[in-house]
Amino acid sequence: MKTDWVLVANGSMARVLSRTAPDAALVPVMTVPFPEGRLKAHEQDTDRPGQGHSDTSSASIRFEPRTTRRRKLLQQFAREMSHRLDQGRNDRHFESLTIVASSPFLGELRSALSPQVTKCVAGVYDVDLTELSADKIENRLRDLAA
Repeated sequence: MKTDWVLVANGSMARVLSRTAPDAALVPVMTVPFPEGRLKAHEQDTDRPGQGHSDTSSASIRFEPRTTRRRKLLQQFAREMSHRLDQGRNDRHFESLTIVASSPFLGELRSALSPQVTKCVAGVYDVDLTELSADKIENRLRDLAA
Protein backbone atom coordinates (compact mmCIF):
# COMPACT_ATOMS: atom_id res chain seq x y z
CA MET A 1 0.00 0.00 0.00
CA LYS A 2 1.44 3.38 -1.05
CA THR A 3 1.40 6.13 1.57
CA ASP A 4 1.22 9.77 0.50
CA TRP A 5 2.20 12.67 2.70
CA VAL A 6 0.87 16.18 2.20
CA LEU A 7 2.96 18.98 3.69
CA VAL A 8 0.94 22.16 4.27
CA ALA A 9 3.16 25.00 5.44
CA ASN A 10 3.90 28.69 5.68
CA GLY A 11 6.66 30.60 7.45
CA SER A 12 5.23 30.02 10.92
CA MET A 13 3.69 26.54 10.88
CA ALA A 14 3.85 23.23 9.06
CA ARG A 15 1.36 20.38 9.08
CA VAL A 16 1.94 16.92 7.68
CA LEU A 17 -1.07 14.85 6.69
CA SER A 18 -1.11 11.28 5.41
CA ARG A 19 -3.29 9.01 3.33
CA THR A 20 -2.88 5.36 2.36
CA ALA A 21 -5.06 5.41 -0.77
CA PRO A 22 -6.04 8.07 -3.30
CA ASP A 23 -9.64 8.05 -2.06
CA ALA A 24 -8.74 7.81 1.65
CA ALA A 25 -9.22 10.75 4.01
CA LEU A 26 -6.22 12.81 5.09
CA VAL A 27 -5.04 11.98 8.60
CA PRO A 28 -2.87 14.39 10.64
CA VAL A 29 0.66 13.09 11.26
CA MET A 30 2.35 16.09 12.88
CA THR A 31 2.08 19.81 13.41
CA VAL A 32 5.26 21.84 13.75
CA PRO A 33 4.78 25.39 15.02
CA PHE A 34 7.45 28.00 14.34
CA PRO A 35 6.35 31.11 16.27
CA GLU A 36 9.49 33.03 15.30
CA GLY A 37 8.06 33.17 11.80
CA ARG A 38 5.20 35.37 13.03
CA LEU A 39 7.47 38.12 14.37
CA LYS A 40 7.32 41.49 12.65
CA ALA A 41 10.44 42.77 10.89
CA HIS A 42 11.23 45.29 13.64
CA GLU A 43 10.94 42.50 16.25
CA GLN A 44 13.29 40.21 14.31
CA ASP A 45 16.05 42.70 13.55
CA THR A 46 17.45 43.46 16.99
CA ASP A 47 21.01 44.19 15.91
CA ARG A 48 22.12 47.48 14.45
CA PRO A 49 24.03 47.36 11.17
CA GLY A 50 27.77 46.86 11.56
CA GLN A 51 30.05 49.86 11.31
CA GLY A 52 33.60 50.44 10.19
CA HIS A 53 36.02 53.25 9.46
CA SER A 54 37.89 54.07 6.30
CA ASP A 55 41.66 54.68 6.41
CA THR A 56 41.27 57.87 4.38
CA SER A 57 38.21 59.40 5.99
CA SER A 58 36.96 60.12 9.46
CA ALA A 59 33.40 59.22 8.45
CA SER A 60 32.04 55.84 9.45
CA ILE A 61 30.85 53.23 6.98
CA ARG A 62 27.73 51.14 7.60
CA PHE A 63 27.52 47.49 6.57
CA GLU A 64 24.02 46.29 5.79
CA PRO A 65 23.29 42.58 6.27
CA ARG A 66 23.20 40.58 3.03
CA THR A 67 20.48 38.32 4.35
CA THR A 68 17.62 39.66 6.42
CA ARG A 69 16.76 38.12 9.76
CA ARG A 70 13.37 37.10 8.34
CA ARG A 71 15.01 35.15 5.54
CA LYS A 72 17.40 33.45 7.97
CA LEU A 73 14.42 32.35 10.08
CA LEU A 74 12.64 30.97 7.00
CA GLN A 75 15.80 29.09 6.01
CA GLN A 76 16.11 27.66 9.53
CA PHE A 77 12.51 26.45 9.51
CA ALA A 78 12.91 25.04 5.98
CA ARG A 79 15.98 23.05 7.09
CA GLU A 80 14.08 21.73 10.10
CA MET A 81 11.17 20.59 7.94
CA SER A 82 13.55 19.11 5.37
CA HIS A 83 15.17 17.08 8.13
CA ARG A 84 11.78 15.80 9.31
CA LEU A 85 10.84 14.84 5.75
CA ASP A 86 14.15 13.01 5.36
CA GLN A 87 13.42 11.06 8.53
CA GLY A 88 9.93 10.18 7.33
CA ARG A 89 11.25 9.00 3.98
CA ASN A 90 14.12 7.02 5.53
CA ASP A 91 11.69 5.36 7.95
CA ARG A 92 9.44 4.51 4.98
CA HIS A 93 6.48 6.50 6.31
CA PHE A 94 5.73 7.84 2.82
CA GLU A 95 6.46 7.11 -0.82
CA SER A 96 5.14 10.32 -2.35
CA LEU A 97 4.92 13.89 -1.11
CA THR A 98 2.71 16.82 -2.07
CA ILE A 99 3.91 20.23 -0.93
CA VAL A 100 1.41 23.04 -0.36
CA ALA A 101 3.24 26.11 0.93
CA SER A 102 3.10 29.86 0.62
CA SER A 103 5.80 32.06 -0.86
CA PRO A 104 8.53 32.82 0.11
CA PHE A 105 8.67 29.76 2.40
CA LEU A 106 8.04 27.45 -0.55
CA GLY A 107 11.26 28.59 -2.23
CA GLU A 108 13.31 28.14 0.92
CA LEU A 109 11.82 24.69 1.49
CA ARG A 110 12.46 23.52 -2.06
CA SER A 111 16.10 24.60 -1.85
CA ALA A 112 16.51 22.78 1.50
CA LEU A 113 15.04 19.43 0.38
CA SER A 114 17.42 16.54 -0.07
CA PRO A 115 17.65 14.88 -3.50
CA GLN A 116 15.99 11.74 -2.07
CA VAL A 117 12.93 13.65 -0.86
CA THR A 118 12.83 15.74 -4.06
CA LYS A 119 12.43 12.49 -6.03
CA CYS A 120 9.31 11.71 -3.97
CA VAL A 121 7.59 15.03 -4.69
CA ALA A 122 4.41 14.40 -6.67
CA GLY A 123 3.06 17.95 -6.68
CA VAL A 124 3.85 21.47 -5.51
CA TYR A 125 1.29 24.24 -4.95
CA ASP A 126 2.04 27.84 -4.00
CA VAL A 127 -0.88 28.55 -1.67
CA ASP A 128 -1.35 28.85 2.11
CA LEU A 129 -3.83 26.30 3.46
CA THR A 130 -2.43 26.00 6.99
CA GLU A 131 -5.58 27.32 8.66
CA LEU A 132 -7.94 24.84 6.95
CA SER A 133 -9.17 21.52 8.33
CA ALA A 134 -7.99 18.25 6.78
CA ASP A 135 -11.19 17.71 4.79
CA LYS A 136 -11.11 21.29 3.43
CA ILE A 137 -7.46 20.80 2.46
CA GLU A 138 -8.50 17.65 0.59
CA ASN A 139 -11.17 19.59 -1.31
CA ARG A 140 -8.73 22.38 -2.19
CA LEU A 141 -6.14 19.85 -3.37
CA ARG A 142 -8.70 18.33 -5.73
CA ASP A 143 -9.47 21.81 -7.08
CA LEU A 144 -5.77 22.66 -7.50
CA ALA A 145 -5.01 19.36 -9.26
CA ALA A 146 -7.87 19.81 -11.73
